[in-house]
Amino acid sequence: MTSLSFTLLQPLERPLDASPLTPGGLEGLSPAGIQRLVLRHGEQAVRLDRLFAVRDGDRQHLHLGTGSRLLYGVGRGMSAGRITVAGDCGDFAGQAMSGGQLRIAGNVGDFAGQAMSGGQLHIAGDAGDFLGAAVPGQAHGLCGGLITVLGNAGARLGDRMRRGGIVIRGDAGAWCASRLQAGTIVVLGRVGYAPAWGMRRGSVILTHPPRHLLRSFRTCGPVQLQFLPLLFRQLSALDEGWQSLQDYGPCALRVVGDAVYGARGEILILRDAVSSSGAC
Repeated sequence: MTSLSFTLLQPLERPLDASPLTPGGLEGLSPAGIQRLVLRHGEQAVRLDRLFAVRDGDRQHLHLGTGSRLLYGVGRGMSAGRITVAGDCGDFAGQAMSGGQLRIAGNVGDFAGQAMSGGQLHIAGDAGDFLGAAVPGQAHGLCGGLITVLGNAGARLGDRMRRGGIVIRGDAGAWCASRLQAGTIVVLGRVGYAPAWGMRRGSVILTHPPRHLLRSFRTCGPVQLQFLPLLFRQLSALDEGWQSLQDYGPCALRVVGDAVYGARGEILILRDAVSSSGAC
């Protein structure tokens, strides 16, 4: 059965709250009932059929055929099924996801995956700031599930992350993994200023040595960690964009910190980033 498809009738000029468009939110609705749904469009409440052309299909697979940076809250609260977006999304994509799969073909705004506890968020383009992070006043960032990004990510990636995984094929901005509480973050590109500042536990896996590492981190030397090849095989199976992970073995340079917060977290710099004299 084909997916239930939504295509914007014209480019958006104001932010549009797309959070009602989830498999759970549309379950049991007739085609006419879906078209009568009311969405928040800027300061107005507008019927869905004034904004989208709808093609009926499988309620467990929604397809947004037109992306926009003004589409915010895409996939918010989804617990099952699949949503695909043929383009960009705005802020809070995948917010509070607990299951299912959200695949975005373009870029996303800030706070993607915020309060996420399960499922998979896949971003083919770039992600903004605070990916998988806590909003101000919130105790925890990402609490479960997996976020994968084929492009770059902005600042404060995984801030206050508690559980789950984030994998970035490109670069990450400043304060990557700040205040990390647990979980695993993998960055295949470079990281910006002061990665893992304030981390308490968890693992940050890098392929390039950080250029600006805080003095509250201590280098422990090369180690062999047999879980790394297993982790990389699992990630490589997700998508062809992660095939390069199979090139890395169990050898890494281990750095522990943040000493100010107990030094129970770790940064692992993978084999190709360790100097030639630092063989395991």
